Amino acid sequence: MTYVPAFRKTFKIDKKADLRNVSVAVDAIYTANEIAFSYLGDIAPKDNSA
Repeated sequence: MTYVPAFRKTFKIDKKADLRNVSVAVDAIYTANEIAFSYLGDIAPKDNSA
């Protein structure tokens, strides 16, 4: 799956701009972000009330 369209929308980049040279980096960043959020979402918060 490519995240370039989401990247364009988020940063308001013209559809005519050639992003082929950064598409691998964009996909890697979005994938890493998904992995991080998934991992952090699985961690139960500590109960510091004591």
